[in-house]
Amino acid sequence: MSNKILNAFSRTLPDDRPITALQVVESIDKCPAGFYPVSKTYDQDQDADLWREGSFIRKRTRYLCLSKTEGFPHLVVKEIVVINEKSLPTEGFSLLSKTADSEQKAWRKKQITYRLANRRFTTEAVTDIIICSRLKKAPEGFEFAGYDLKQYID
Repeated sequence: MSNKILNAFSRTLPDDRPITALQVVESIDKCPAGFYPVSKTYDQDQDADLWREGSFIRKRTRYLCLSKTEGFPHLVVKEIVVINEKSLPTEGFSLLSKTADSEQKAWRKKQITYRLANRRFTTEAVTDIIICSRLKKAPEGFEFAGYDLKQYID
């Protein structure tokens, strides 16, 4: 088989490589080189804007961008946890606090934290991230990264 055929075939298979870096951008068009944006929700095929606040003057948006090639050598994203905006990240977790493209505040009401691990010494890593609009439970093959919703329901 030629390389051209093998390359075309490999693009149809799922990419199970671990995520190596995360960024947040204000403009989906400014996703950093080597990253790709999560632009649509998994369950509703809607815009995956994480800010979701309209304004008559200027609409703010935030998109999560993933990379499987960028980041620190030999490190992979092992775990992701969504926390309340006033909470501090658990020890060993990093916080995505600013947008990569405009250096603005990344989140409103929630924060995404993540933990990196050495690829050689971990058996678990995050390989994909989806954003859901309405689902309160993770689809098969995914784990829910959000906080416990029961404590926030009135």
